[in-house]
Amino acid sequence: MEKQDTISLWAILLVLFTSCGSPNDKKQNDSNFELVKEAPSSDTLISEDSKNAVFYATLEVDDFDTWLKNFNAIEKVMLSKIFSEVKAHQSMDEENQIILIGRSENHDASRDYFRNSAYQVNFLDLKWGSENTPNTDQAIFVKHGVGDYISWLDKFKSKEETRRQNGLYTIGVARDSDDPTKITIYFAVDDIEKAQAYINPELIRAMEASGVDGKPEGIPVKVLKTLG
Repeated sequence: MEKQDTISLWAILLVLFTSCGSPNDKKQNDSNFELVKEAPSSDTLISEDSKNAVFYATLEVDDFDTWLKNFNAIEKVMLSKIFSEVKAHQSMDEENQIILIGRSENHDASRDYFRNSAYQVNFLDLKWGSENTPNTDQAIFVKHGVGDYISWLDKFKSKEETRRQNGLYTIGVARDSDDPTKITIYFAVDDIEKAQAYINPELIRAMEASGVDGKPEGIPVKVLKTLG
């Protein structure tokens, strides 16, 4: 990807946290990671008692090709009885930064697997998402805090259709299992040009009003591989 496209993706991040944004048939992803089905009612929050255990693991590697070879060699181990799905990503800004995200039956299983690894791992509870996302090779992870999660999520959900019309698709919203005020959002990016055109000063102002606590961290990534 050219440098200009990477810059555009960073600009898109201004849109992603502005859930009360401006007023201004994709191929369905056959991956199972879009695992929170929307309820028939207008409220698509899943039960707080439902535990969709997700891990978010990052690693700085010395040599990408060597890492990829090793990763391919452990596919069967990861998917045996530990994880139901794993997605591997490469940062668009730092080619040696790897991000893995995946599901397990519970966090204990993930903690045991990563206990002696070099990965930095966060354990998340998936709370909301969509099945109807395009199968793209570009995505963005956004991490930030929220003061009032329910209020923030209501605003965030209300603008999902607007984001979709501009090339942005919410795969999942998750809360940190150790600190529920910390949020991780996983977006598929379908149309960079539309998303870039969607940005305007009103969206930037709306970011402050949407309930985001602190400065969001955004990581544009290339989807390398899906296991499971």
